[in-house]
Amino acid sequence: MSKVLLLIDAGNTALKYRLITVGADSFQDWVLFPDSDPEVLKEILFLKADEIWISDVQSGEIPVPINTPIRKIDPSFRFPFKSEPVLLNSLGSDRLCVYAALSEKLDAEACGLGITLGTAITYNLMLPGKIAVGGAISPGVKMRFQALHEFTGKLPLVEPDNHPQFPANQTDRAIQAGVILGIKNELEGFIQQVEEDFKVLPEIFLTGGYAHFFENHLKKRNFVFPDLVLRGLYRLAILNRNE
Repeated sequence: MSKVLLLIDAGNTALKYRLITVGADSFQDWVLFPDSDPEVLKEILFLKADEIWISDVQSGEIPVPINTPIRKIDPSFRFPFKSEPVLLNSLGSDRLCVYAALSEKLDAEACGLGITLGTAITYNLMLPGKIAVGGAISPGVKMRFQALHEFTGKLPLVEPDNHPQFPANQTDRAIQAGVILGIKNELEGFIQQVEEDFKVLPEIFLTGGYAHFFENHLKKRNFVFPDLVLRGLYRLAILNRNE
């Protein structure tokens, strides 16, 4: 009988889960729960699964069904990509899952850049031969808006605008331009650096809560996968199961 896996992606600001039957082509369920709502999170306790696989960057308490085997992603796992041990030991479980997903989506001779636009922005570069080489981490959208407000005396807390203009003639619009266009230029700058330093054209994969926000801002063609971490988590589960 096919086993049902419960996959949990515990990020910094939200928790995602999916149920999937081993060998199935598509996920059965996908629900996004904010960590701030413990009553809603309790619904996970009633899910029926044979195994639980978790990517956890919080190290907080995650409600899970009782009497169900649990595995958390860590550097001791087998991975479907090549990497130096020092990198494996420094990557968070979410980035390990992103690399696992990239290794599935990329051809052997392709280069990929997985960009997670969440609480933080992470850049994960995979070179031809499915070699994970690391990347960069910078503050995310919300963090940048909050920092401008909290670490200054008068700047307001501003919400993102998907159509910022530069130059801007009002303070709130200037903040929107600085944050959103600043991230856009940052993204394009890293993509250009990969092209120049490695003489390759990387395939761009966006994930995280703000992925759709930036997909149309980039000049380069990109692919948006809101569930990239869960897809990588599933691949690692299959690779590391005991059966």
